[in-house]
Amino acid sequence: MSAHRQPPYAHLAGSNALPNTEHLTDNTLILPLFHQMTDSEQSRVIDVLRTVAQA
Repeated sequence: MSAHRQPPYAHLAGSNALPNTEHLTDNTLILPLFHQMTDSEQSRVIDVLRTVAQA
């Protein structure tokens, strides 16, 4: 979610729309990725992506 849509920051954006940011946020897939990710967790992400891609 775009920072300006997050509750702590929403008041800063006010009624100003950020259409490019909102479009990219709404149409981007963010995959979980972090240094401590186990092989099992990586496999889970891959399995879910394969399932969705086949649907």
